[in-house]
Amino acid sequence: MKKSLLLACMALMGANAYAYQEPEGTYANVDGYTFKNICINSNMYGSMSEAFAGAALKLNDDGTPAHKEWSDVNALGYFPTARVFNGKIYAVSSSRWTAEGSALLGSLIVFDLQTGELEKSIQLTLDGQPYGGTLAPHVVGVDDFGHLYVVNTIFAGGLLASSPATVYTVNLETGALTPALTFWLPDDDEAYCDRTNYFDLVGDITREQARCVLMAAPQSENFTATIYGWEWEQGAGASEFTGKFDGYCTLPATEVYPEGDGSFHGGTTLTIVRDEEFNALTFYIDDMNSCPALYNTEGAMVDSFAGVTNEGDKEDEGYIPTVPATNPNGVCEFAFGDDLFLTYPIEEYGSGATCRANLVKLGEGGDFSTMKRLYTYPASGLGNVSDGGRRISTFSVEVKTDANGKHGAYLMHFKSGQGFTYNLFAEEGYTDAAVNAVEVADSNAPVEFFNLQGIRVANPENGVFIRRQGANVSKVVL
Repeated sequence: MKKSLLLACMALMGANAYAYQEPEGTYANVDGYTFKNICINSNMYGSMSEAFAGAALKLNDDGTPAHKEWSDVNALGYFPTARVFNGKIYAVSSSRWTAEGSALLGSLIVFDLQTGELEKSIQLTLDGQPYGGTLAPHVVGVDDFGHLYVVNTIFAGGLLASSPATVYTVNLETGALTPALTFWLPDDDEAYCDRTNYFDLVGDITREQARCVLMAAPQSENFTATIYGWEWEQGAGASEFTGKFDGYCTLPATEVYPEGDGSFHGGTTLTIVRDEEFNALTFYIDDMNSCPALYNTEGAMVDSFAGVTNEGDKEDEGYIPTVPATNPNGVCEFAFGDDLFLTYPIEEYGSGATCRANLVKLGEGGDFSTMKRLYTYPASGLGNVSDGGRRISTFSVEVKTDANGKHGAYLMHFKSGQGFTYNLFAEEGYTDAAVNAVEVADSNAPVEFFNLQGIRVANPENGVFIRRQGANVSKVVL
């Protein structure tokens, strides 16, 4: 379908609360697996630019920006991360526009998970006052016990030696923040950093039902690549942490890939591999000058893309690399039984790149060198608008098992400044009652036709039209 027709489809669906979706049949079955788009809202499909503007900026009655200095980059760049939670996608923003102009005020931007449509913007408050600041908040996450939290970017050489930082839980009705964890680097910890953008945690952020581990990897240009780790035992107070690494909160990483100068240069993401005891024994680190690599609590690299080779000739049309470019950051691992899968961004915007991600199956025991690429998604990308250099993709994954023992993974890929896609990756034969119910409802929905200008046509004939039945939209010639 031509882009102009796709945009017409998206406009129709947006006006009538139907899902934005990639064309049916985009993804073929591969090696006994299926991949299906549930919804997408991005700069390539849907109305993400308008959603960003409407959520973050003050608009005129006709929907145009009320401030002359507004630009797509200013709006889009302030949505760095997002997570799936309770049937919604929550993106975080550290900038809003008021009647007076730009303001560094934090918000959560809420999208419906099934349709991809913008629902609302929640202004964050602390102690009854609007909450904000430079890149505050910058990270939104969900712990293993159903608590949504936000964290700020931390600016400081020798991070937090004298100024504690805080992780907040969020009241999703009021936007009120509650301090949950307070952390810093004790004086006997060596720290080589400039700033820390992204954090990850496992366990219970409230420490009521389980322990909690918080980790990050700071930007440390021209210094040693450093890993941070704080641990709170179950029942501990908000500031009663211990250092994760033999009592210390910092640990040097022994190597990076590609080797470079052994530093993390910015936008560095650390993603903890989940385990039942929330011990955070292994974790991935990805950086603007390196590719995703797996580390352990000794700071040693367990595996990386060093042994992975790209298939095919990069000069061929449609060439897709397995080894990612270094600039896009982010990674997510999940399992179907003993089979391990990895998803990660392979490119950023510009020079034909449109912020796509790979989904690969790792080799036996999680071996990188024998990984196989299964899917690259979205097929046409999320977008190619600059996100202000934030460079991160965030992923959310929920694995389910149906009545017949088949696995399915509900996977969201959100790229800062571009939008998101929500997909179902599954073993062939996997069934989900909720998805099936939607498909049945769509098959029973009335059929409607529109011309390419978006005007409903009662009796279409002799031309090209957009056919809609439920959430399914297609181009037809009558």
